[in-house]
Amino acid sequence: ESSTYDPDADDKEYSGTISSIEEDEIKVGSKRYKLSSSVKVDIVVGDDDIDDIDDLVELYEGGDAEIKVDVTVKNDEVTRIEGYVSEIEGYLDYMTVSNDRYPRGKMGVGVDGAGHIYFNFDEDTRIDIDGTEYDDININSLKNLVNGDGVSDVKVKFDDDGLATSVKD
Repeated sequence: ESSTYDPDADDKEYSGTISSIEEDEIKVGSKRYKLSSSVKVDIVVGDDDIDDIDDLVELYEGGDAEIKVDVTVKNDEVTRIEGYVSEIEGYLDYMTVSNDRYPRGKMGVGVDGAGHIYFNFDEDTRIDIDGTEYDDININSLKNLVNGDGVSDVKVKFDDDGLATSVKD
């Protein structure tokens, strides 16, 4: 006889943006949850990811990152946090262009409390700096600016794979 027992049946998932986080508690939207001491973490941050609760707390406390998550709750405790950084703000000071006919490459932003976050961009990424929208015609002039003086107060938005969807100051 087959059993209908499902060990994950009691798990509940909730989604939203982190509104506060500490080592033992997370607030997603307006709901507060206790964290399991063995909570699993998987957050996409540009071309990298975070798999440690302390690193996630540090990134959040840096204050310039918006983090969208799905949390799994079992027995009133969060056992898993999965998601991605949807927006950061910082100092754009690194850029490579791997293909200027279809603008794509990599950028790096220094974010308070989080160090450097590197991410990829492609021809669908909207890049708008100092009132200029950049494309295949002028992408290398932006690269020279970024790698020269850099650009402060740049806001980067990401999709759930960590690819930049917009880069704006």
